[in-house]
Amino acid sequence: MAPGDSRSTLDQVPVGWAVGDRIALAPSGYDPFEAEELTITEVNGMEVGFSPPLQYAHYGELQQYEGKTLDERAEVAMLSRNILIQGPESAVDEHYGAHLMVMFGAGPIQVEGVEFTRTGQPGLQARYTFHWHLTGDREGDYIRNSSVHHALQRAVVVHQTDNVLVEDVVAFDVQNHAFIPAEDGNEVDNTFKHNLAMLVRKPKKGFFAFPLNGDPEAGRSTQAEQRVAGFWMRNPHNNLIDNHVAGSERGTGFFFDRRGREKRFREFDLLPREIVFEGNVAHSCSVPGKLTSEGISNHALYGRVGHGHGLFI
Repeated sequence: MAPGDSRSTLDQVPVGWAVGDRIALAPSGYDPFEAEELTITEVNGMEVGFSPPLQYAHYGELQQYEGKTLDERAEVAMLSRNILIQGPESAVDEHYGAHLMVMFGAGPIQVEGVEFTRTGQPGLQARYTFHWHLTGDREGDYIRNSSVHHALQRAVVVHQTDNVLVEDVVAFDVQNHAFIPAEDGNEVDNTFKHNLAMLVRKPKKGFFAFPLNGDPEAGRSTQAEQRVAGFWMRNPHNNLIDNHVAGSERGTGFFFDRRGREKRFREFDLLPREIVFEGNVAHSCSVPGKLTSEGISNHALYGRVGHGHGLFI
């Protein structure tokens, strides 16, 4: 697809898509800000019309490499859902959006078909869009087939909670890490399957929720908020299957981060548990490099191998 195009052919017939629904189209190159938000004007089989016309090129072909199929087609995500939870129009200016927190004893929690926007409260701990907070074993809980977009603070966070399912959730234009399967490091057996993080933004200066030494102006964070990730977690004992990260601002795709974890949780690295990480994809994650008059450059710190990190440990 080229700049100026207003139609696209998908790889399958979309189910439930309608005129007026909003979609997000992923970047295809190195720049996460080439993601585009569009409104559907027509649905005809696998062909979808939209407005406004595209500003950027988006790749849409399959390639063959050494007998294997290489799929670098741009992801397309549905943002509209039947149920809408949103913060006030003043949320962005006042840095104070809506949030949903699941507490101990609540439930069962089964969320599906929900759209969250203008959510989260930047610079505050535990004020994320959707958050299981210190709830223990929550087998049977899930959030699926939902979207989080234009969020001020994270999408889905699992904190000292086990056995939840996060599936088919779209996180678009979210500040701070989008998905967190293990915030402290003792969370196990949570499953994140077929989710998409697109355009993950670095928090603005002074709005880290976990600033180093409590100094909001330090520019560093005990949860690595200065290097945002589509998926950030403190242990690998959770299941990540068929997830995509399509663009993080000067960040990474999947970040397993052991730093700053309490000593009492480090034993989880030695657990005799299968680690499931399969079918996951990351692209368009920019890294710090030379600055130009236009801002972020695509020049990577690590030469030809690194226009952004897919997996960082």
